[in-house]
Amino acid sequence: MKKIILIIVNIIIIAFIGVMISIKAFPKSEYPVDIEKCVCVDVNGILGDTGSINDSIRKTAEKLGFNIMIYVAGSADADKTDYEIERYSENIYDDNFGAGTSGLIYYIDVSGRSPAYDYLSASGFARDIYRNKYSDITEYAGKSLPPSTEPVKKEHVSNAINAFLRDIESYAKSPVDYTLILLCFGIGVATFIILFFAIKYRYRFKHGQDSAVYVAGDKTHFTNEQDIFIREYTTKTKIQTSSHSGGSHGGGGHSGGGSHR
Repeated sequence: MKKIILIIVNIIIIAFIGVMISIKAFPKSEYPVDIEKCVCVDVNGILGDTGSINDSIRKTAEKLGFNIMIYVAGSADADKTDYEIERYSENIYDDNFGAGTSGLIYYIDVSGRSPAYDYLSASGFARDIYRNKYSDITEYAGKSLPPSTEPVKKEHVSNAINAFLRDIESYAKSPVDYTLILLCFGIGVATFIILFFAIKYRYRFKHGQDSAVYVAGDKTHFTNEQDIFIREYTTKTKIQTSSHSGGSHGGGGHSGGGSHR
C-alpha cells in the first residue's frame, strides 16, 4: 500500500513539474526601454494629435518591457513592395532603438496601395513571444481598417492601434502549453501502470522461504545466538568538485509577418 501511495505522489510531482515547464517565462531585455521613442509615426497626419495614442503605446511598452513603435504609412509609401515594406520597417526600428534591442514595430498600410499590406516585425526576445503570431495580430487589428480601395478615417486608424496594443499584451501573458501538460500527465500514468504491474509480478513469483524448513525441529535445539563477521570491507570514493558560470545574451535580427487587405 505504501508503494502505491508513493507512485501516486510521484505522478502528482511529474504533473506539477510539467505545469511549471509549460508556463513560458520570457526574459527581460538587457537593453532599457527607450520610452521617448515609443511613439506613433503618422506620415500623412491622419490622426491629428497623437498625444493620447503615444501615451497608450508607452504604457504598454513599460508593462511589457520592450520598445514599441507604430508607423502609419502615407502616400509616399504607396509604391513599396511587400519586401520593401518589411525591410523599411525593420530599418526604422533599428535606426531608432538599435539593432539587437527587444521590441516591435507595427506598419499600418494606409498609403493607398492596393492591396494594402500591414506588417509586424519583432526584434530581440520579442521574437520568442510573438513567433508564428504576426499574421494573426495584423489581421485582428486590420479588422478596424477599411479595404485598401476605400477612404481611411481617423477612427479607423486609432481603433486599429488600440486593438493592436490589446492583442500584443494578451499574447505576452505567459501562455500555458496545455499539450505539454497532457504529455507529462500521460508519462505519469504510464509510469504508474508499469510500476504497478512490475510490483504485482514480483510479489506473485517471488516468495520468501521460512528458515524453519531448513531445521529438523525434533533433533536441533538452539540455546544461543551470535553474529560473527569474518570480513570487513572499507570503500573510499574521492569527491570531485567543479564550478562553472554562465550568462545570457540577446540575439539580433528581426522576424515578422503580415496580412493583406
